[in-house]
Amino acid sequence: MNHEKIPDPTADQAIAKADRQRRLEEKHGIRIGETIYITETTMEGEHGRKTVRKIKVKVAGLYEHHIRLLFPSGYCECYTWWAFRQMRG
Repeated sequence: MNHEKIPDPTADQAIAKADRQRRLEEKHGIRIGETIYITETTMEGEHGRKTVRKIKVKVAGLYEHHIRLLFPSGYCECYTWWAFRQMRG
């Protein structure tokens, strides 16, 4: 409610979003804006030569079913939590 006794859903929505964000950060142990390393494995050629490299990425967003990562080139990509844990090691 605001000072005129009219319901204000904006404040309630902002508080709920902040609580949801904090809960996700605690659940997965990662914060928005944190810089992390992920491992990328690629197969080259027809015989499947493996190339493994570590990439420094920034966490752009946390959601219920996926995580959004910002790569150094400015490209964002979403991964499921399962796929993210596999890449993080």
